[in-house]
Amino acid sequence: RALVQPRPGGGWALAWERSEKGFRYCNTAIVRIYKPGDELLLESMVYFNPEHPLFGPMRLRVLVRASDGGSVIHVTQDGYGEGEEWDWYYDSVRLGWPVAGSLRSRCPRTPRRDTISVIWG
Repeated sequence: RALVQPRPGGGWALAWERSEKGFRYCNTAIVRIYKPGDELLLESMVYFNPEHPLFGPMRLRVLVRASDGGSVIHVTQDGYGEGEEWDWYYDSVRLGWPVAGSLRSRCPRTPRRDTISVIWG
């Protein structure tokens, strides 16, 4: 499930894995830039997971560019903290973004850094 107010200052929320108790996971953020077909920038993003502490605030940017009759989607997420819990979250995001949807993707398997970039195209 998702809620998006497609305007600067609007709310953004994504929840998944529904059960009889509600949603298991949730992300929330504030829309800072919304340019349909070009760019989406989410700031103050927070991730909720019942088995871990809250993670945030972070930033997520999605850029879309035309390329050879198709599109290239570049997703960048940054604002990661330090420590074992943040290492868990970073690895989860690094492994999760490439399988989001059925899109072909590249996600470098490098040592932990402060930013994850994924490119689909």
